[in-house]
Amino acid sequence: MSGRLLGDASGIAVVEAPYDLSANRAYIVDANGGLRAQIPAQMGSEHVVFYDVMETEGLVAFLAVASGRDIQIEVREAGGVVVRIAESR
Repeated sequence: MSGRLLGDASGIAVVEAPYDLSANRAYIVDANGGLRAQIPAQMGSEHVVFYDVMETEGLVAFLAVASGRDIQIEVREAGGVVVRIAESR
């Protein structure tokens, strides 16, 4: 499991089971333990496998693999809305 405290300390961004495809998922949890956002594991026709999380300029960036390429899924901390998906290398 990989996690990162949000910039305003209101919750934690989590990648669960990065090496277990059947249990792999990414989400944001509020400080009180409530689920704020579940990050979709399907982007268009591609299945996404999450492996890490980092913070960038007020956003949370989930790092993942999709169709053999690394991608970065940027999400707003407040509501968990996906704002950008980009290749990371």
